Amino acid sequence: MSTERRVVWTVALVQLMNVLDFMIVMPLGDDFSKALDIPQSDVGYVAGAYTLAAFTSGVVGARFLDRFCRKRVLLVAMIGLGLGTIMGGLAVGLGSMIAARIVAGLFGGPATATSLAIVADVVPVERRGRAMAIVMAGFSVASVIGLPLGLMLARQGSWRTPFFVIGGLVLVTFVLVAMWMPTLVGHLDRTLRRTPARELLARREIMLGLATTGCVMFSVFSIVPHIPTYLINNLGFPRDHYELLYLAGGVVSFGVLQIAGRWVDRHGSLPVIITGTIVALTSIATGFLHEPPFVPVVVSFVLFMASGSLRGVAQSTLATRLPAANERAQFMSLQSAVQHAAATLGAFATASIMVTDPVTKHVSPMWLVAIIAMIAAVGAPICLAATERVLRRRDRAM
Repeated sequence: MSTERRVVWTVALVQLMNVLDFMIVMPLGDDFSKALDIPQSDVGYVAGAYTLAAFTSGVVGARFLDRFCRKRVLLVAMIGLGLGTIMGGLAVGLGSMIAARIVAGLFGGPATATSLAIVADVVPVERRGRAMAIVMAGFSVASVIGLPLGLMLARQGSWRTPFFVIGGLVLVTFVLVAMWMPTLVGHLDRTLRRTPARELLARREIMLGLATTGCVMFSVFSIVPHIPTYLINNLGFPRDHYELLYLAGGVVSFGVLQIAGRWVDRHGSLPVIITGTIVALTSIATGFLHEPPFVPVVVSFVLFMASGSLRGVAQSTLATRLPAANERAQFMSLQSAVQHAAATLGAFATASIMVTDPVTKHVSPMWLVAIIAMIAAVGAPICLAATERVLRRRDRAM
């Protein structure tokens, strides 16, 4: 296996572990809240602790990650992520669970930022779309295999079992990174001036790129946290079939990722994110704007997950072109911070307007949440198109 392929697949494994760690918490929320006597209303704080910690580490990491060997930074991040996950399995109450998720988030953010910087360092721009599609496949694999397996482990053992298993797998991945990842120090050229974060953020292409990321994440997370409650309580979707939705969506989005990666390499990010936005608007309008929905639940859900694959590959591939080599980890840390901030803001903003009927348990107004998600989605291709215009002017001037 070539060095490039080995690096890409190793980074993909790192991302899979990171996504599993992030995604497994909410499906287990009902289990650990009952076992630890945590109020259901406080489970959201557990998820929020991770995103807030990842946002913080993204801001702080932007100041120093480019000063160290990429491999060493990734190894430290994997150790912290693994220990934070295992701490979750050892939690005895709300405080210790939040502390565990804070530790996981503090190291999960730099793990993502450094991984994407490594891909940009190793893979030439003409093949970067396909590489990013492989790396981002972690979400699909986690949906298809990780979540159902995690829930099965919880049923066979206890809610603690998935935390211990995922934490152990993260530490195994640490060993594989140590064995397979080459030492990457090309960005440490001492003749290159270090760019202060304030100066980096003053560049128009950087701000537009981060705005694209923010629009995508806000759009997704303004509606995702409400989907389970809406489908089960409002639409009467069977609870025991919910995992099958993720299975179907994960399989389709995995295939879409591979198509999107090649499409970006051939035609650029803009047509891909425009298509992804159209698919997102269609899925939200047909599945969540009106009750009952215009199409079967599985159709709108699968379309929504597929749109995430298209938009994610387009946005992530463009992001690798924005910073210089010695700025990549710094920029990716800032991007990680924006991702988590936008996700948290989207979830909190829509949660503040949602009301649960005390008798029927129906949530409303879902139509307003859908409109907010659609408006944010439209902002992504607009920002990306503006970013590409600035990049073309920058490239011509060089």
